[in-house]
Amino acid sequence: MPKTALKNALPMKNKFRYGFTLIELLVVIAIIAILAAMLLPALSKAKFRSLVVNCTSNFRQWGTMSNMYASDWRDFLPGADPSFYVNGSGGNPWDMTTNFIPAVASYGLTVPMWFCPAREIETQAQYQDAQNNYLHHNLSTIADLNTYLSGFFGGSFVIMNHNYWVLRKPPPGFFGNGIPSSNMTIAGTDPALFGWVNKTTDRAAGVVPIISDSCFSGYGTPGTVNVSDINTAAANNDKLPPAQKYSGHCIGNKLKSVNAAFADGHVALRTSTSIQCVYWNTSTGGTPGWFY
Repeated sequence: MPKTALKNALPMKNKFRYGFTLIELLVVIAIIAILAAMLLPALSKAKFRSLVVNCTSNFRQWGTMSNMYASDWRDFLPGADPSFYVNGSGGNPWDMTTNFIPAVASYGLTVPMWFCPAREIETQAQYQDAQNNYLHHNLSTIADLNTYLSGFFGGSFVIMNHNYWVLRKPPPGFFGNGIPSSNMTIAGTDPALFGWVNKTTDRAAGVVPIISDSCFSGYGTPGTVNVSDINTAAANNDKLPPAQKYSGHCIGNKLKSVNAAFADGHVALRTSTSIQCVYWNTSTGGTPGWFY
């Protein structure tokens, strides 16, 4: 057979290249969409876990800072000094006088320690509010933090972004019997059995935390001691505290965990199944319950 005839007799596939058909392209796109839908939740959960680990690291720094402070102050933890007692507030474990932040600054307090990495929306909103309305520059220093928080709350006290469980007794002439108050402590819980922590050598030092992620009922849910009433409704809301009061580490509106740091240096991650109410604040309207 002549060469030209043999060449013309070769299969057409050697002469032409075919592209994907429309159906094939749609199938590929559908497969990619399915894989993305399967992977995105896993990636989101992985990111969430890394943020919770970052929160745990911050709490370890709180423990280290508190012990350094106590070593210079006759073993008293930061916050135990009566000068940090806020008179006339709601009696909340998170209310501190404006001299608290400067007092612990030299012992290792950093700005990120004040905020929870796993509460991204809340933290971003506060940084933005500080920059836009109080500092007119980025929130970066301890002085910036104190200026912002004291300004936000009218100059008389600051509110911590976490629950602070170190016992503060009032100086003479102040109303109240202490924060956290013993008569608002839930019977049968560790604080009721061992007392609220005051020193690193207290018997409660390894049992009752000195600080935990904020977690509470009330403020939009019934103010009870029931875990089912813990408020997570604002978890995806960008309102600033104290208007926004959602609890712990949430995915969507589902509470996953809270961290708690102890005076003996360890940090415990409390999952949603092990969280319990320890403090029922009957001095505040709505009687909110506080959990860890």
